[in-house]
Amino acid sequence: MDACHAVATFSWRSSCLIRVVRLSDTHSLHVSQLGACGDTNIPNNTIACTEKRPAFGSFGSIKESEDWKALEVGETVHSLGYPVWMMNKGWEVALDEDLEDPLSSQNDSRSNPKFTSKHIALAKEFMNSKVADAALGNDGYLPTALNRGVESRRRVAVDLFMGLHLLLEEQKLDIMTPEYASPGRVDLRVLLCQIARWLKWADFWSVYELGVQEDIDQRHDSELNLIPSIPQPPLRPDIFLWIQSRLTREGEVSYPTPADIFYTGLNLPKHKNRFDPRWDEIVPRTLILKRFFRLLKRDATAVDMVETMYECGMTTHFLETLPEAILVPFKDAISLCQPRPPSYWSRDLLDFVKRGTSA
Repeated sequence: MDACHAVATFSWRSSCLIRVVRLSDTHSLHVSQLGACGDTNIPNNTIACTEKRPAFGSFGSIKESEDWKALEVGETVHSLGYPVWMMNKGWEVALDEDLEDPLSSQNDSRSNPKFTSKHIALAKEFMNSKVADAALGNDGYLPTALNRGVESRRRVAVDLFMGLHLLLEEQKLDIMTPEYASPGRVDLRVLLCQIARWLKWADFWSVYELGVQEDIDQRHDSELNLIPSIPQPPLRPDIFLWIQSRLTREGEVSYPTPADIFYTGLNLPKHKNRFDPRWDEIVPRTLILKRFFRLLKRDATAVDMVETMYECGMTTHFLETLPEAILVPFKDAISLCQPRPPSYWSRDLLDFVKRGTSA
């Protein structure tokens, strides 16, 4: 279990325990007595038997405690307190929450700011530090340092933004990427949405806003005003549209990789890009699909397609974690080869199409 999944699991477990406290009539559980994540043997003294709790109002006292607020701060940002399958009308009763006092909510928002406000404050704090001055000041070493030309810094800013956008597109290719955990797609989308609003790139922020879990505070838009503004890129890379165009061969939709942006910015030959393995860990699925479409013959048969899939590094796990719309043509090619696989296929290729017993 990776760190992201562990934190999300802990948040969900904590919420379950809290709801048990709320619904229980014979026991009370103090938040400070909760064990660490993963503890299965909870000592008996962590659950104290008390007299029957009042039907109303008892949960409010827990929510006002310092331990409760500390638990909320430690919870995963944007994570759900319940499974995704409970997000429907049938479970509204189970997920019913007490109406909060507006004044209390306002105070909570000040003491526990939203993701965007919190990270803008952290960014400002970093910019005033000695570390930031060494990296971005007059003697800085980063490409956006003050000792670089204005046009160079503006160009690098666009490259950085596009690199983050391509990382977000990469995450769309894996259905196992957590949507409601932090760090995850939501955090990156919120970050890019606010940056795009500062840059006034409507084609970008209007799309990012569709998937964020918090209201975008328009008051932050006035904190950065570039004069002159940086022009919006003519195209917003969309990996789904690119894959569709390559599979259907209806028009050519360009799709860059972070390596393309990197080598273009440094004016290096693009052929070196093919032999640079560092990008495989950043956008592995994008690069596998890039290699696949580059090697696939124009009039490829199902056998050619499966052989190219295997040659490019596609595995069973890779296919099973692709979005359904992208998976279908690959699964279709495999199903056409399963009844009569070529006799010259290796054991690994036969296993790839689930016909290992044919060898």
